[in-house]
Amino acid sequence: MADHYNKKKKSISRVFRRKAAACVTVSAADGITGSGFFIRSSGVILTNAHVVLRDAGLLPNSVPREGLLATPINLNGIINLNRPVSCRFISADRAPDLAIIEVKTVEEDPINGFDIIKQERWHWGCSNCVRIGTKIGVIGNPRGANHVGLATGIISDNKWTLTPGITTIETILTSALAFSGNSGSPIFDEYEGVLGIHTFSINDIDGNPLFGFGGGTSQYIAEPSTNFMIKHRKDYDQKGYLGVRVEASLLAFVWRQIVTAAPNFTKVSDGNGFLIYKVDREHVSVGKGILYAQPRPLQQFDVLTALRVKGCKRWVKLGNDGERLFPTSHVTWLNPEGTEVEVEYIRLGENKVSYSTLILDKFPNELDVRSTSAQSYKIQKKIELKLEGKLQKMKEKI
Repeated sequence: MADHYNKKKKSISRVFRRKAAACVTVSAADGITGSGFFIRSSGVILTNAHVVLRDAGLLPNSVPREGLLATPINLNGIINLNRPVSCRFISADRAPDLAIIEVKTVEEDPINGFDIIKQERWHWGCSNCVRIGTKIGVIGNPRGANHVGLATGIISDNKWTLTPGITTIETILTSALAFSGNSGSPIFDEYEGVLGIHTFSINDIDGNPLFGFGGGTSQYIAEPSTNFMIKHRKDYDQKGYLGVRVEASLLAFVWRQIVTAAPNFTKVSDGNGFLIYKVDREHVSVGKGILYAQPRPLQQFDVLTALRVKGCKRWVKLGNDGERLFPTSHVTWLNPEGTEVEVEYIRLGENKVSYSTLILDKFPNELDVRSTSAQSYKIQKKIELKLEGKLQKMKEKI
């Protein structure tokens, strides 16, 4: 990423003029439209899974839409070509809502194919390095208008946790007024680096996007996923899995009850971290995952405070005042099954920091871990009630 920030800073409008040639509108035979951009000069395009897969890409067995077309405004340096070219589906990563498609050659499709020689492409920036308030742009196909347009704004949050696809991951939040057809657009900075992929807009009751509420999967998650899909030309389904489920905001809601029941807890915790609300026993293979960790496995209501791959010197702190990296999308997301991971956690009632080494299991069927906002609310209320019972017992021991 150092090379990225060694580049000369440009205005967003100038980046648009330079890089719009590497953006496309994406369409399918069923009428769906979206956006995308060239991520390889050989004709490889990155877009959203829900744009190119049926069932919005939310099912593990979703199949590609028929008649995929990409319409660039520039191919091989031919300005304003603006012709649709036929594409093939390559692979998808449904959890962060990403997909790879590729331009077909003339030999494969004599009518809509195109022989790519060296196409203009985008390069990655650094979503973890970018500061809140940084100017950004979004280039895409707003409202399916079949043209490449520009929306501008700032970074509102670079480590926001949300569920753009199937499970909660780190996203990048912007103030750019992007619309539904912008799905798959690059979110870029003044150094011509892609910071994320526009995936969602939060709308008002009339379906219009609210200013300041949109964004998508961050570069930190998208880049390794994209590299895997391009290299192996198959779906990215080999993510490691820690074997626990957490609610990012749950600890803040129950913090007062915890410190009331266990006053000494504040000596070892500053309120940061994620509260484990479930141990996924059904997804833990023999000899792997938290059930077999030594010396002590994680348990429900442990507070997960830090993670690192075994052998790394640097711990990644979790929580609102830390790096706010969601555990299912950081160490576990970027490393495959079988990777040894060290975790730092605090157990309620013991008032000390503990450590354990885990072996990542394979990420489960993504449909199994999907939850709607209504389900999340029910989960939170159920966990709060169960936690109240545990805290009440702790109070009685004081």
